[in-house]
Amino acid sequence: MKNAVVLFFMVFYASLVLAAEGKPSAVLPETEYHFPPVVDGTTVTHDFVLKNVGTADLVIEKLESG
Repeated sequence: MKNAVVLFFMVFYASLVLAAEGKPSAVLPETEYHFPPVVDGTTVTHDFVLKNVGTADLVIEKLESG
């Protein structure tokens, strides 16, 4: 029983330390978009919303489209 209590407090302490550090967490609800048919040569655009739900700043260092 004593080991279980010690283990509980160790896990609890570790979770507090990790929460205090804070980490970014990116959420991208929409991962793809299909454009409707358009006339050839027409410029089309679409915005993807990226939301940081973490507790630290989210830094985007590189972005590629495909």
